[in-house]
Amino acid sequence: MTKTNQTQSAGDNSTQIQAGTIQNYYTTITGIDETRARSICKEEYAIAMQNWTSEAIAIANDRVQQLEDKVLPKLIQHDNSLKCFADPSFQITLRKAQISAASTDRVSDYELLSELLLHRVEQDADRERRLGITKAIEIVDQVDDSALVGLSIVYALSKFSPVSVVLNEGLTVLNSLYAKIISDMSLPEGMTWMEHMDLVSAIRLGSRGLNAFKKCEEYFPERLSQYFVSGLPKDSDEYRDLEASFRSVSLGTNCLVPHPLRPDHMILSIKPDIDSIVLLELFPGVFFRSH
Repeated sequence: MTKTNQTQSAGDNSTQIQAGTIQNYYTTITGIDETRARSICKEEYAIAMQNWTSEAIAIANDRVQQLEDKVLPKLIQHDNSLKCFADPSFQITLRKAQISAASTDRVSDYELLSELLLHRVEQDADRERRLGITKAIEIVDQVDDSALVGLSIVYALSKFSPVSVVLNEGLTVLNSLYAKIISDMSLPEGMTWMEHMDLVSAIRLGSRGLNAFKKCEEYFPERLSQYFVSGLPKDSDEYRDLEASFRSVSLGTNCLVPHPLRPDHMILSIKPDIDSIVLLELFPGVFFRSH
């Protein structure tokens, strides 16, 4: 018996729709449920482990499962439809994260990888951010604990500043932030950790080399300039003149407060983004303050 090709034709005014098209349309409208998302994780993991030995796979299985269990609740909370799992670009990034998870035995790395995958979804429209996140995912297992703490502190120094004008409050906030980053670790010393981060392309030392990093005693006065104020002695003529100037325009002096480190000195407690205060007499006895 000869096998013949079979064709299927539709009747007049009818429409043919392929099963794949129906599935794609369904995914676009309703998204992907958790069961299907876990299935996609398994499919990507199967691709990732194709060239591994059975011994390596036995070790990797638990590590990759830990990553999956950490990242799915975060992605569901971000977008319950989980449509990111239908994106080929995200699937490739997920596979890279699984490879990194399989390559490390640090439990903290699985948490870090899950956060990076979440950030990848949040920054989907930003190509530069996506590139940085992908690179970070690839090197997670290559970064030394101490070097990671050092890099995190450098980032925190450059990005976060306290908003409080009260020195004690601001330093308490910074102390809490740095304590969470350092935890029970120690800050790296010397130059080796920076060279290590340069080798994995986590930082670029540049043409000036290690001298590109400022010392803390140089950096903090710039970053926390609002706290580096000497103040005026309470019993000085300059301070008495300042009080008299405030009273002469019917302003209270409650913004003049004792220096937190020098109780015998007074400082002006205002928001750090105010450069100057100008008093304008619009009408007799009525003053307007701008900054």
